[in-house]
Amino acid sequence: MAASALPFSIEDLTEVHAEYQKSLGLSDVTWGQVCTKPGGLVLPLAYKKLAANYYNFQFRSGDIVLLSYLKSGTVWTKEILWAMTHLNELHLADEQHIDDRNYFIDRVVYVARNPKDVCLSSYNFFYNLGVMETGLAGCAELFMNGMLYYGLHHQHLREALQHRGHKNLHFMLYEDMKADLMAELRKLNSFLGLGIDDDGLKRVAEHTKFETMKAREKSIQIVPMTKDGSFFHKGSVGGWSKNASQELDAKMDAWIKENYSDIDIFK
Repeated sequence: MAASALPFSIEDLTEVHAEYQKSLGLSDVTWGQVCTKPGGLVLPLAYKKLAANYYNFQFRSGDIVLLSYLKSGTVWTKEILWAMTHLNELHLADEQHIDDRNYFIDRVVYVARNPKDVCLSSYNFFYNLGVMETGLAGCAELFMNGMLYYGLHHQHLREALQHRGHKNLHFMLYEDMKADLMAELRKLNSFLGLGIDDDGLKRVAEHTKFETMKAREKSIQIVPMTKDGSFFHKGSVGGWSKNASQELDAKMDAWIKENYSDIDIFK
C-alpha cells in the first residue's frame, strides 16, 4: 500500500514561541521541539523524522493503543496494560525499560486527568528535568496557552471524547484509578477481553503500585532527572490545591470555566 502524504506540515519552533517559553522559565529541552502547521501543536524534535511512519502505520486487529495528554498517568497505564497482557512475565519489568516492552502507537485506551493536576505534574516533571527555571505560575501560563507538549489539554480531550461510545474505545480517569484501581482494572479487563481473574488483577495492581514502580526506577530509570532523581513525584490527586496560590487557582478556574464547559468527565 502506497504511503499517504501528511495532511499537515512540521516546522521548527519559531523564535517567538521559544522566547515566550523561556520568558516563563522553560529553557531549551534536551530533545528539541517542533510544531505542526496548521494547529501549532508542540512535539519533540524526533516527531519530524517519525511522523510519516506514524501516520501510515498499519495496525493489527489485536493492537492496543494508549492515548493521553502529557502527565495524565500515561506511564502508570502503560505499565498496567503491559502487565495485564504479560501476566506470566512480570519479572521482565525488573530487567527491561518500559519502552523496550511496549510502545506508544483495534482497541484504544484513553487515560485522562484533571487539568489542574496535569499542570502541576508537568511543572514537577520539567523542574526535575532541569528545564523549568521559574515557579508553577510560569508553567501554568504555558499550559493554558497550549505551549507545552501536545497543545491545549481541552482540545486533546475533546478530540477523544468525540468518539466516546465507540466499541473499541475505553476511557479511564486518573482520579478513578487512584480511588479504586481494582474496579478500573475489572472494567479494562472486560474491554480488552483478556479474561483475567481477580487474583491475576491483584497481581497487576501490586505490580503497578506507585511505590513499586518508583522502587523499580532505581535500577531502570524512566527519564534522566537532574533534581530529585526520580520520574515519579507523588502520584497523588488534588496536589494543585496545596501548591497553587489563590490568585493562580482563581485564574485556572476561570480558564477551565471558559474552555471545559462541554467536557463533563471531571464533574
